Amino acid sequence: MRQYSGTGVVNTWSPIDLNVFRGDAWQWDLYANPAGGSTPPATPAAPVQPNNPQPTPSTGGISHTMQWSETIWGLAVAYNAWPLSAWHTPSGDINRYYVGDVVTYGGGSTATPAPSTGVSKVLQWGDTVWEFATSHGYSVSRCTVPSGNINVYYPGDVVTCR
Repeated sequence: MRQYSGTGVVNTWSPIDLNVFRGDAWQWDLYANPAGGSTPPATPAAPVQPNNPQPTPSTGGISHTMQWSETIWGLAVAYNAWPLSAWHTPSGDINRYYVGDVVTYGGGSTATPAPSTGVSKVLQWGDTVWEFATSHGYSVSRCTVPSGNINVYYPGDVVTCR
């Protein structure tokens, strides 16, 4: 059995308190209950629901600030807002969001929609495609660079997001 500290940080998750047991269920029962008997299975916790799910009228959809332990799926259940693909996050990926991020559903968006013709920029030293794309309301997957690989670019390259 290993016990990890509650003051550590693992991959941006903080604080973390983690117990890891490497063994079979019967070994855990013996370790946890040396006097005998078996532990009942743990009941999973109910998902955390937003306190006040209200659509934001100014955006024509739902706008929600993410809190610790919330998921897009949990929001979809709470707001009865399906399909999941209609949810939008700042990263452009509904599986990647952080506490404090504002996520939107449907026609709602807190950002001005990007023009359909796209935007371009000559990259300078220190620029990143991600920074350029997100500052103009695009996902990085909607951008192109001369190398064809969005992870390989150089100062002087022109990045275009559509």
